[in-house]
This record gives sequence, C-alpha cells and structure tokens, in this order.
Amino acid sequence: MNQLTDKGQVFIQEVIRSGLEIFQVSENNGVLSFIFRVVAKPGSKKETLFLDSEGRLVIALSAKPVGGEANKALLKILGKSLGISTSKIILEKGIKSKIKQFRVSFAFTDHKGQDYYLKKWNESFK
Repeated sequence: MNQLTDKGQVFIQEVIRSGLEIFQVSENNGVLSFIFRVVAKPGSKKETLFLDSEGRLVIALSAKPVGGEANKALLKILGKSLGISTSKIILEKGIKSKIKQFRVSFAFTDHKGQDYYLKKWNESFK
C-alpha cells in the first residue's frame, strides 16, 4: 500500500475497516484497483448485499445461473451499489462458481471523489 496516493490509502483503509477482504491493491496513473471476493446466491427471491464473517461480499440475486445471466446481473448490482461503471468491474475468477473474484478499477475525480465512493461502499455493506 505504500505506492498509493493519500486518497487511495485512506479509501483502502476505510474499505478494510468495513470488513471487506481486499487484495492485489494498486494505483497507476490515478486509477485505484483491487480485488475482492463475492459469494453469489442466484435464484433468490429478494436481492440483498451484505458482508459475511470471512470478509466476502454476499449478493443474493433473482437472476438464474443460466447462460451467464447471473454474472451479468452481479455486474449490474455491483456497479449500481458501488457507484462504479460496469466497464470498470472485471470478473477475474469463478465464472461458473458461486464464489467469485472481482477486480474494480476507478479514479477519484471532481465529480466522484473519495467521499462519494466511501459513502457508496459504506451504504452497500450495511
């Protein structure tokens, strides 16, 4: 974490403090990037998002795991919940598994600064 800007360090520390396990943190040319695990629960009646005791994000979603529909729905839920464009979220591992690894990448801007992202992340993990 020593190669991160001050804003990047503060953001990562807050995300870790929220209980989410993150790894492979980097910041290049102002773009902050890291990986976290998601436990998908497709075919659920109600869509919910919470952290489990192992620091993984659990997402219950109504989409069925057929033809990649659940993975597409996970991307949309993550993007909306975290305030990040789905083009900046990559499913790195677990295409056919309930336990997945996602990489997110984003930059702090005047419009979407550190406070914006921290608020979105904190709201998502309640």
